[in-house]
Amino acid sequence: MAFKILKNPYEVMVIIAMVAYAVYFSWFTILRHQTLNSAHADLGIMHQTAYNTYRAIQTGEAGRFLELTNPHPPGSTNQITRTAIHADLLLVLAAFFYFLYAGPETLLVLQSVALALGAWAVFKISSRVLNSAGRRPWLPTALSLAYLLYPPLHQLNIFDFHAVAFAVPLLLFLFYSLLQKRYGLALVFLILVLLAKEQVSLTVFFIGLYFLITAWRGQSKNRADFWFPLAVMAVSAAWFLVSLYWIIPASRDMVHYALVRYQTLGLSPLGIMAGLFSHPGAILQQLMGVNAGGYILNLLAPLIFLPLLALPQLLLILPELAINLLSTEPLMQSFAFHYAAVLIPGVFIAAIYGARKIQPFTSFQLAAGLVIILAGFTYWQSPLPGLKTWNSYGFFKYADQRESVRMVQQGLKDETLKISATTGLSPWLAGRRYFYLLAATYPAADYVVINKREVDAKADYTAVYERLEKDDNFIKEYDRQDIEVYRRR
Repeated sequence: MAFKILKNPYEVMVIIAMVAYAVYFSWFTILRHQTLNSAHADLGIMHQTAYNTYRAIQTGEAGRFLELTNPHPPGSTNQITRTAIHADLLLVLAAFFYFLYAGPETLLVLQSVALALGAWAVFKISSRVLNSAGRRPWLPTALSLAYLLYPPLHQLNIFDFHAVAFAVPLLLFLFYSLLQKRYGLALVFLILVLLAKEQVSLTVFFIGLYFLITAWRGQSKNRADFWFPLAVMAVSAAWFLVSLYWIIPASRDMVHYALVRYQTLGLSPLGIMAGLFSHPGAILQQLMGVNAGGYILNLLAPLIFLPLLALPQLLLILPELAINLLSTEPLMQSFAFHYAAVLIPGVFIAAIYGARKIQPFTSFQLAAGLVIILAGFTYWQSPLPGLKTWNSYGFFKYADQRESVRMVQQGLKDETLKISATTGLSPWLAGRRYFYLLAATYPAADYVVINKREVDAKADYTAVYERLEKDDNFIKEYDRQDIEVYRRR
């Protein structure tokens, strides 16, 4: 198999690009972390969850499984399980890699590698879909490279770590398995992708519906072509309801915290779905307020609007698009975070089918145009070294503090200590059972670690820091390069 791949120059090109992407973004995100540009939300939160799960597996302390200190509100000192926030149980699998290295860098590498693997799924889907239309391998190769150059993918990759990022390759491989009618393999990807995050199940439901309609329209004689998509729809719908009506409420003693973002439509998951049909005026007003057209433009323009030529496939993005655009949380309409993750697979699947419909151009011309256009968007929109927005990240703003932070991290490596710290220090210090984000609740900690530069930049910290300086219950033990450590007496 490996020898066969090596004889195919197109596949070799894609593999080299994937490896380059994984290596580069692993380095890039680790650099971002080590120069104190990562934060409690969300690398610190994810690291604490993965670390506690790793320790639970290692020591048998069941209480630490998926445990973290409640990040809402900041400074909270009560312990919760991750399922009180999201049903992203793939964090459990990520925690097993902590046996190799129990640090946040492990999560960053895993995320980069996983996203790189999505290019292989794009290549395989493209090869099957486009070859059936008589296309040469130029287009599958170009689409794979376009995937690796796609700015929203880069933004997802560099914004700390989120288990939902794994949904990108998993949804693509699920689609490919169903396309190949390899239902045993599809079952594996189905289980994994449902564990990425609770709302991913809605996109999975649409994928099942798509293949059910495809089998019906193609008048398939194979019963599995009908019952497996139906099973996909049933399982994904059931998981969505179980997650939002049982798992998350049971973990937090109340409904999902994000439901308030859709309260103009309804107060429950099913109520919100019903509101999509009963409140058209509210929906229209919301879409106009968030510039839905501009959001969709930024999603499709890098792919020269190829997805618009394949509307049936583009409908796969409808559930996640609605989740993002109808939310009252402005961050969800930005590509600078992780909220576009579940949209990326559907956009590329539609682009593949859209490319099949292009008649006036040869495969090579379309492939070359696609890569050139994507390279331009990458230059203007991706915050990578040497590109247009590189300086906006200020990677070396805190770089001189790195050695001081390392010394503090080593001095406080006893994981039984309760630590309170500013947000940029969280990923360095959250590898423990109890970690508190700096707030008025700091007296609950054994040590308080301060980055003075963060205090100067964030008004919320000022009053807390001034109180800490005057607190006779704490004594300053370390002060170097604006990194201060206070110990409770």
